[in-house]
Amino acid sequence: MPAIRPQRSFFAASLDTRRKKATKHKHKSKAKAKSTSSRISTRTVTSVQAAASKAYDDSEAKGKCRSKQVSSSSTASAATTAKTTRASSTSNNAKATSTTSATATSTSTAAKPTLTLTSNDSKYGYKQLEADYRKITSWAYDEDAMSTAQVNETLAAILSAAARYFPEVDTMAMARIVLGDIRAESDFDPENVNGGRLDSGASVGLLQVSPGGGSQELALFKSHAQVDKHSASGDEVSLAVQASGVQGSLIDWKTGKTMNVTALTEEDVLRPWVNIHMALWIQSNLARSSSSDPYDWQAIAKGKKTVADTGSRKVTPTVKTGLGSWVAGPGADSDGYRTSGDDISSDYFTNIMQGVRVLYGDKKMDTSWLGQWSLKPGLIDYH
Repeated sequence: MPAIRPQRSFFAASLDTRRKKATKHKHKSKAKAKSTSSRISTRTVTSVQAAASKAYDDSEAKGKCRSKQVSSSSTASAATTAKTTRASSTSNNAKATSTTSATATSTSTAAKPTLTLTSNDSKYGYKQLEADYRKITSWAYDEDAMSTAQVNETLAAILSAAARYFPEVDTMAMARIVLGDIRAESDFDPENVNGGRLDSGASVGLLQVSPGGGSQELALFKSHAQVDKHSASGDEVSLAVQASGVQGSLIDWKTGKTMNVTALTEEDVLRPWVNIHMALWIQSNLARSSSSDPYDWQAIAKGKKTVADTGSRKVTPTVKTGLGSWVAGPGADSDGYRTSGDDISSDYFTNIMQGVRVLYGDKKMDTSWLGQWSLKPGLIDYH
């Protein structure tokens, strides 16, 4: 099994530095040069992305929100019929739903595959996430970093991945953490590429995934991500997945079908949908295994070893553990997270929390807040 990076880079210019790039009296966003031959163009995203920005509608109903089902036609027009979705999964119509949900469907094929975005917080859905995105990018002067299509894909990916890999965590909290992480790592530039640290290989995209080099995160995801169904290894995490109500296969935003994970390329890792799902899948399993090396995940999945056998004794399964292990490497290794060789996770947490504090409007929040979001031990969507 490929190893996770020993240490990896993250891109986070200080707010003061970015503010110097703006005029003193009139707000200006940072110019983002876009090539006509961009590796991620709006034309490449043509299936289930239609009108996701209007997928959620407010509701005062207890535990439930109305959702708008939107269709993608040849003109990518949005349907306006509001519906309340229920969980279902068939061979021709894969869905993942919870009490707060919205669907985006593709009408370009007879199968009509369906992607359903979910939230475990009845007061926080796509509309609220979009407002958070506008707020953090305005603060960071990153409003022009992505096209409208890329924004829709990114926000849908955040909701999808948060529900799938962090079902125990409040959707608003997890979404805001991911927004803060993206701001810290790439300033919302989907095409951001950094050289990486040590032998981790180049880090690319919104969450700076390292597909090659010593990290081999693409190979890890292709070999072991369970996409045909939503599953978990470990009794406690299995119960958390069941309680979330999320079901069905992982739909690919680009195709509207179950993700063909084995066919993914390094070019695909630049797509926001793939980049975010890969990063959060790895972060979740690093956290749930108490920062175990991915070499040991197979043994955990098969019940041959426990998290206590393979994980770091210095950490517990929390969102913070996943983030720290993501940037510094597994704590179970001699130079990983919370070892003497970890010289990066502290600054990384600080940069994430800069954005999170903006979104919550609370200047007193510190990095310990990331550690309050506990996860059940085990693995999620791993085979």
